[in-house]
Amino acid sequence: MVQRATRESVAYDYARFDSRRSVRRAAEISEKPLNRTRKKRKSVISFSMAASYFMVLLVSGIIVFNYMQVTMLSDQKVKLEKQIETLKNEETGLRAQKEKMYNLNYIEEYAKNKLHMVKADKSQYSYIEMSEPDQIKIIKNEKEGVSNYFSGFVKSFNVVMEYLN
Repeated sequence: MVQRATRESVAYDYARFDSRRSVRRAAEISEKPLNRTRKKRKSVISFSMAASYFMVLLVSGIIVFNYMQVTMLSDQKVKLEKQIETLKNEETGLRAQKEKMYNLNYIEEYAKNKLHMVKADKSQYSYIEMSEPDQIKIIKNEKEGVSNYFSGFVKSFNVVMEYLN
């Protein structure tokens, strides 16, 4: 009967250190059945382990994508803030230019120098005296039918022609 090695018996097994061949061979034979009974574990990754790795990979990909989106949006925000600042400066300049153009002194100088206009003399004024007060007369158009339609068409045509001129 072959005795199995335990923690207590290993310390007292002097057969390993015996220099005789027969004793060493017997010790080797007694060790071989132990090796045969051991089952080698296969290095197989379980489904849950693969799913865990996949989830970790997926979550890290999502985190990297979100950081990339934040960086792009921050860059876009900085560009828009610069554009807003430029437009505010432009607005300030345009407001100053508008105030300058509504200044009466500027208008008078522009009229004199650019448009070559001069103020009217007293001799150029003409006064109209009206002895009778203003009167309004309402004239009713007695024409009906086609002539009324035609006169409306002519009025509309005249309005359009005045607008185009």
